[in-house]
Amino acid sequence: QVLFGANEELVRDNAACMFVTAFIAVVDPATSTFRYSNGGHNAPLLLRDGIVAELTDALAVPLGTMSGMEFTEAEISLVSGDLVYLFTDGVNESMNVNNEEFGDTRLQNLVRSNDNAAPEQFVELTMSAVRGHAGAEPQSDDITLLVMRYFGAK
Repeated sequence: QVLFGANEELVRDNAACMFVTAFIAVVDPATSTFRYSNGGHNAPLLLRDGIVAELTDALAVPLGTMSGMEFTEAEISLVSGDLVYLFTDGVNESMNVNNEEFGDTRLQNLVRSNDNAAPEQFVELTMSAVRGHAGAEPQSDDITLLVMRYFGAK
C-alpha cells in the first residue's frame, strides 16, 4: 500500500518521466520473519550458510513509471546467522576504465566469501572492492549499502 501510494503521487506530476526505486522491509523478531516489497530496486541478497540467494519474489517496477501498478509482498523466515545485504545499483554497475561493470556475480562472490564478516565489515569490503574495480574512473551513481545480520528471536 505504501509503494502504491508513493507511485501514484510520483506519477501524478511527472512530465519529465523521472522514476525512483524503493525497497521496504519489516523484520519481526518475535516470529523471525522478514516481510518485504520491492519497487524496482536491486534484489537484496540473503546469505545463509555460505549460500547467496536473491530476494526477488516481490519485485515490481520503479515508482513513477506508470499509474495503477500493483506492488506485492513477500516473506521469508530468518534463521540465526542470516545476513541480508541491500545495495543500490551504484555498486554492481560501477565501471572500470574498460567499461566493465563490477557486476552481480562479483558482488555475490564477495558476499559469499565473507560469510562470517560483521555487517560493518561488509560495507568496508564492498567499498574497497568497488573502488579497486573502478580505479581512477569517477563514481557515476550513488552507492548505498544496508547490511543486517540476524541473531534470532530473543
